[in-house]
Amino acid sequence: MEVQWAPDLAGARRALLAARFDLMLLDLHLPDGDGRSLLQEPARLPPVIVLSAVGEESDVVELLELGARDYVQKPFRTGELLARLRSAVRHDHLADPGALAIQFDGEDQCIHVGRQRIHLSKLECRLLRCLLDAPDRPVTYEKLIAAVWGESDKDNVALRVLVAQLRQKIEPDVERPSIILSDRGIGYRLSIRPAIPTED
Repeated sequence: MEVQWAPDLAGARRALLAARFDLMLLDLHLPDGDGRSLLQEPARLPPVIVLSAVGEESDVVELLELGARDYVQKPFRTGELLARLRSAVRHDHLADPGALAIQFDGEDQCIHVGRQRIHLSKLECRLLRCLLDAPDRPVTYEKLIAAVWGESDKDNVALRVLVAQLRQKIEPDVERPSIILSDRGIGYRLSIRPAIPTED
């Protein structure tokens, strides 16, 4: 594995223009500015894992919604960081368009996996559509709850129940989920990008 280091934002921008990378490890506190500015630029980025001593939930949510793949708070354990790096690279490779033959039909409230047709409830459809909008990226609990129930008093417990119901229908092994993954303290992510575009 080849690693390239950039000391600041300017160096990172030059490196991104000169080569293609499988992953970016981004520190927010750089000599010439805030690292999150890279996430706000229109240039296509590789999967980004953010490193920062800032651990407020609002900051983490903002970074994820800007497009960060993951977030690691300083000080971090080396083993955990390496595991997250491997996971991000692996998921990005799995997101190849040929990885999973899946088609979501929101009008008929069903999902087609290969030749199998699986009926979904209205709430399950809303949940899956929200996850499909951000394939292989964390979607926060709050965003999922708003997408499924709108303005309501539903909480994370109700969301966990709904996720469990959807997993029962689409996971090969419910005990070891491989499609809808939990990001503890943040939300859920759909681990593999569907091969066929969703239908409205």
